[in-house]
Amino acid sequence: MTSVSRQQATATTTTTTTTTTTTSSPTASIKSDRFAHLNQFHLKKRYTDSGTLPSHHYETHLSPLRSQIRSLLIPLILKETPIIAKVQDLLRCDILDYFFAHTANLASHTFYVIFTPLPIWFGLSPLTRTMVFVLGYGIFFTGALKDWLCLPRPGSPPVSRVTLSGYTAREYGFPSSHSANASGVSLLLVLIILKNAEWFASKWTLGLSLAAVAIYWTSLIFGRVYCGMHGFSDISVGSAIGVSVLVFRLFFQEIWDRLIMFQHGYSILFVLLATLFNYALVAFHPLPIDDCPCYDDSVAFIGVIIGLEWASWWIVNVTGLEDSSIPYSFEQLGVWKTALRVAVGVFLVVLWKEVVSKPVLNRILGPFFKGRPSVQLAYSEILRQVNPQQSQAGQGQGHLHDDVDYISLIQDRHDVDNLAHSSFKCSVFKKHRSFDNEILVRLAVYAGIPWVSIVCFNFSVQLLGLAAN
Repeated sequence: MTSVSRQQATATTTTTTTTTTTTSSPTASIKSDRFAHLNQFHLKKRYTDSGTLPSHHYETHLSPLRSQIRSLLIPLILKETPIIAKVQDLLRCDILDYFFAHTANLASHTFYVIFTPLPIWFGLSPLTRTMVFVLGYGIFFTGALKDWLCLPRPGSPPVSRVTLSGYTAREYGFPSSHSANASGVSLLLVLIILKNAEWFASKWTLGLSLAAVAIYWTSLIFGRVYCGMHGFSDISVGSAIGVSVLVFRLFFQEIWDRLIMFQHGYSILFVLLATLFNYALVAFHPLPIDDCPCYDDSVAFIGVIIGLEWASWWIVNVTGLEDSSIPYSFEQLGVWKTALRVAVGVFLVVLWKEVVSKPVLNRILGPFFKGRPSVQLAYSEILRQVNPQQSQAGQGQGHLHDDVDYISLIQDRHDVDNLAHSSFKCSVFKKHRSFDNEILVRLAVYAGIPWVSIVCFNFSVQLLGLAAN
């Protein structure tokens, strides 16, 4: 075995070893640990976390370049893990647990779905467009890099998980999507505040606004470490990606928006090209080799970007507005109509996202995929079909058999495709993942959010007498 292989084997063994004794987790000193159920280390099964399968699995299924880079980065995870555990031992308490677990929701789907359309409803479309680009491509590039490198989160044990979302806990760790979003959005808000300092009544209000942004950024960045979800390298690279996406957007914002909205008969061609480009990002997303849901997030945010381009084009070139902002005036509408206006927007988004979209889209797209095999079974089902005897032998022990790397029995990417009828829960594990009913529906659901937030909202406020001149 080469030195790199030994190093990776040691790293993987360290990050995946199951605590078989009945010792308590490091959080035992907390009086009312709301997250104790996530940190019962003596009950935790091996290979529960993405990126923690035996090193042979990654050496076999990753390309030489991916495997080599992964083996170089694994030692960082090892060095950071005990440091994060010590930070938790020093700082963890009920109040901080509650604070950081809940502020993590400031980077959740629900938060973005509800709050990113707000600037459009108040006549600030450029702000929403920039935020969506920063969030969307930040999520995509961090998710793609996660699936390309397949690096685990800080080892648990000894690190404790503090999270309200089991969904995000199943993802790879490097780099941090929360950090990308927090850094990109925070820098954008700071630039806006400083550029428009005259809006503030005094230096105190200006300082309080900047302090609020700093608290938002810190709660998400340091909160990732406190909650045991990311290490320092995760948040450093994630933050760099978020800032890079913002810089790129600001540099090309004027040119891009003019091509999409203000080229008259030619704009629709640029919208089509942008749609094809974004769809290609989804189609050629790196294939992970664990059940990691990063791809689902990428599909969702790329869908939002596609929908935003079409809705912006429509509102300018068909509806006839000067830009994609919906006109707003507090002087004309006042407090109550403004509140009703926001309520209408939130109602439209929730109605589309939670009630209308999936039944309608499944009815439309379903016939095109009728007769194709279902791909919803779990990772354990693959293990049973690949090696039923060994899988059954391991069931009685409460975890996968220590001496067998089951998933390595799937020889290559094509074998995963051949097992599409029993694939992973994550949508990336589909036989034709760029042309699958579930993925296209998810893409369309999120593409519809900007459409209802802009086009349907504009029509609704005019119909209800909540529009401004």
